Amino acid sequence: MSPLRHLDAAHRAHLAQAEEDARRAALRAHDLLALPETPDADPELDAVVRLALAVTGASAAAVDLLDAHRQLRLATTGTSPGTAPATGSSDRRESLGARLHTGGHAASDVVVVRDARLDPRLRDSGWVEGRLGRVVFVASALLVTADGHLLGSLSVTAGTPRDLTAEHADRLRDLAGLAVAALERRRRRQVSLLAELEHQRGLLTAALARTAALEAAGERLRRTNDELTHLAAVAGHDLAAPLTAVIGYLDLVLDVHRDDLGAQGSEWLGTALRAAHRMQGLIEAVLVHSLADGERCHPRRVDVRDVLRHVVEDLGTSCAAARIGYTEVPAHPGGTVEAHADPVLLRQLLQNLLANAVRHRHPDRPCRIEVTVTALPAGGWELTVADNGRGIPADQRDRVFAMFTSGPAPGGHGIGLATCRRIVTRHGGTIAAEPTPGGGATLRATFFPGGFPGGFPGGFPDGFPDGSAAPSP
Repeated sequence: MSPLRHLDAAHRAHLAQAEEDARRAALRAHDLLALPETPDADPELDAVVRLALAVTGASAAAVDLLDAHRQLRLATTGTSPGTAPATGSSDRRESLGARLHTGGHAASDVVVVRDARLDPRLRDSGWVEGRLGRVVFVASALLVTADGHLLGSLSVTAGTPRDLTAEHADRLRDLAGLAVAALERRRRRQVSLLAELEHQRGLLTAALARTAALEAAGERLRRTNDELTHLAAVAGHDLAAPLTAVIGYLDLVLDVHRDDLGAQGSEWLGTALRAAHRMQGLIEAVLVHSLADGERCHPRRVDVRDVLRHVVEDLGTSCAAARIGYTEVPAHPGGTVEAHADPVLLRQLLQNLLANAVRHRHPDRPCRIEVTVTALPAGGWELTVADNGRGIPADQRDRVFAMFTSGPAPGGHGIGLATCRRIVTRHGGTIAAEPTPGGGATLRATFFPGGFPGGFPGGFPDGFPDGSAAPSP
């Protein structure tokens, strides 16, 4: 062989390989190379082979795909034994379609072989010899994409010699186009599905990134809160100790040297002493507020009436003139109320709510406070503290829960209701301010079901240490 002829053969081989690579890329684009050995049924392709059988009058029809090494039958129909194997994979070298359309034919050609036993291209195929089937007649139309890439063929076969009219050949060519269109629709569906999956993957990745960022921010916030709580405790101790000394010495000066100070000096010293006491109360309130969001929160069943009794004892003379009532409202007649909360935090909550109600009492009527514990039908419970005091203007009912927000009554630091909200939030609940019918304010704390099962018996004793009567549940 001359060197030039050798170069021509190598060039042709290179072109053939490039064409095969492009064809396999088209198969990949249609997701056809990844099909299993026995592919799932495709209703559109099944309809195409049934029409091909009806139009041509052959015995069997099939849609076959071709990759580098195998023929994959996607759809088939037929009744003649041995001429229409089931869908699945076989060796490409045995493929009648591959043998018929290897060179020499245009993409639009329908190749017809009246008797494959006499055709040198086909006679040693397993479909003709009997190893895979007993095909005699075969007519085949190519499945070619719009870009000119061969995907496979639509073939009709029979076990006896036959001819195919030009009209039937045209219809077979049309049906091959329908098969390509069906494959293209499947490709578009798969592309759309892959795009949607990619979109969902992107959303999931973004959500995971946001979750990780939130977790990191939450951890930083937790550390900051821990540091602030520790700082508040240290600052409170360091401020309280010298302030206690200041108050003690101011009291001592007033007791020992009141006469020497005179009226004006005593007034000035009294003002300083009152300011020191206010500062002491503010430090204590800030400490209580900081500790209300600490790590110790262990909700369990609590006896709210018993907690209230201790709160009244702690408040002492500040609420001695107030009439305090207590009521339990079960969810169903004859039922009981099961309240779940951290006992220490609940005590702080009630103490702040009662002190707030007493401090903002109405100057023209006796102070009346109603504490009600209500079981919610869907689970959980509510604590309401209703007074007949000055009330809270509608435009301030949310602002009163902010830090350092206080009403016109003297003696407050503007921290009590902020602490109340912090305590209720710590339990996963909510708190809101409402008007009391007839005048006053109602603070309503809602504790949602927290998964703390069980209950406790009733039997709360009547009465409070201040002598007022508590209504029966």
